[in-house]
Amino acid sequence: MRGRHAAIGEPAGPDDLSLEGRLASVTDDNILREPDAYIWGGSGIQGEDGKYYLFYARSPNDMHGRASGDSHFADMSGWLKYADIAAAVSDQPAGPFKPLGTVLKGTGNPADWNCFTAILPQVRRYGSKVCLYFTSTNPESDKAPADRRGESAAEIADDNNRWLRYLAGQRIGVAVADSVADLAADRLQGHPQMLVGPDGKNTFNRTVTPAVTQGSDGRYFMMFTSTSSPDGRGPSTLRIATAPSPIGPFTPAGVVFRDANYAADDPCLWYDLQRRRYYAIVKNSSNSGVLGPQAGALALITSEDGLTGWRAANHKLVSLRQYQTSDGKFHPLSFLERPSLLLDGQNRPLCLFAVASEGPPPPASSFNIQFPILPPEGASTQSAEKH
Repeated sequence: MRGRHAAIGEPAGPDDLSLEGRLASVTDDNILREPDAYIWGGSGIQGEDGKYYLFYARSPNDMHGRASGDSHFADMSGWLKYADIAAAVSDQPAGPFKPLGTVLKGTGNPADWNCFTAILPQVRRYGSKVCLYFTSTNPESDKAPADRRGESAAEIADDNNRWLRYLAGQRIGVAVADSVADLAADRLQGHPQMLVGPDGKNTFNRTVTPAVTQGSDGRYFMMFTSTSSPDGRGPSTLRIATAPSPIGPFTPAGVVFRDANYAADDPCLWYDLQRRRYYAIVKNSSNSGVLGPQAGALALITSEDGLTGWRAANHKLVSLRQYQTSDGKFHPLSFLERPSLLLDGQNRPLCLFAVASEGPPPPASSFNIQFPILPPEGASTQSAEKH
């Protein structure tokens, strides 16, 4: 190895990573809820103080905080307009986490790309920067985007087909801080910048669910979700973009899967130093069985170069749509999505975060689960290092 990276040109190693059966049982300490909010997934990192910080999205339930007439965004649907990203802290990677408050939300300014909502967070440290990747929206209208800047939020909100317009306005951006402590305290380096948006050629209608990793050659790879058609009604597609820096500029580099049997969403991407290959945990969106036995389960996919040849990993099942408690009981979930992985200082999986709900759709509540990851059978347990 050379620094954090494998030597350029070094061939990929074996695809022998398995997470199946390694998600530990869950206690109340490993579940984050807020009584008045839907939780929309979280991403964890170890801070400079040795504590663990969870950055998670949430949106208020019922009609709390909604503008007059915003029935399109009632209850769980509020994620598209009213979500914010909050921070929580714990002495342990998997909790219990103590909420600290909001760190990022939509600006409310119709001139900004991130006018509404802040959701789908992923936090990573790269060198001297702590980067919080997320999704916001500024709804599309019949006018070209350049022509509608400067309209009031009320004028934008009166557009027809409001839900579709807010969906089509979603873009991926990044907020940057000097430290985890600064990020948790909302001390950012300037205004969050947009990184990826639809270009009508490589990406269509919307760009969401960012996951960024540094690759073997020093470049930064982002896996994200877009749609396969300009009107946004086609199936979702996972795509890859690359950049020379963690804050861009990101250039589209291709589609992960073209076959509908591999339909997937909500990627969590990383470069495995030990195996010298790229992995991603995704939500399986297909009933084909190619990515696993259950639609909505979490699956593992892999690629040797991060750009091409993505396929189901040899050990593709990460978790069925369920969790287990310490009494051995399995609890079925209506959804389990937006996975995010915390790696230890040796680049080994330490904790998996995911958003979940136990109720039938539309669920009355959602929460974040922090799954401690057990070491592989026969491996010794070592303490986590800062990552």
